[in-house]
Amino acid sequence: MKIRNLDLTGNPVNAEHQELGLPPIEEPISHPGAHPFLQAAMWIAIVVLIALVIFLIGRFFFSNNWSGGWQIVGETLSGNVFWSAAMVGFLAQVIDGALGMAYGVTATTFLLATGATPGAASASVHIAEIFTTGVSGISHVKF
Repeated sequence: MKIRNLDLTGNPVNAEHQELGLPPIEEPISHPGAHPFLQAAMWIAIVVLIALVIFLIGRFFFSNNWSGGWQIVGETLSGNVFWSAAMVGFLAQVIDGALGMAYGVTATTFLLATGATPGAASASVHIAEIFTTGVSGISHVKF
């Protein structure tokens, strides 16, 4: 039998539960920031995502010279293909958020339709999923 750590304070959720005849909520649910494992996992995810961003930016700008890197960024942002891909990525994320799945299918289909090789499409989608899943997990723990 599980021993429940009930939150017996007079918070609004418990008042609503009492009106509906439900038991009080558990303390880790009413105070999610208090659990040390979730806090540690959240900070590890934040550090890993920041380190990955720094690594990718460093590889981009240091493998090219600084002016060449900024020129590539400028050309990419001025092209229609980038903004089409950004819109498809946004819509794929909306579908993923609504259904809980199908980001990879939607984004990969778009990339293959625009002429990307299957390997490049798969790698692009997996890198994007690392960031979207990481940010989503952090937001669920934090908020």
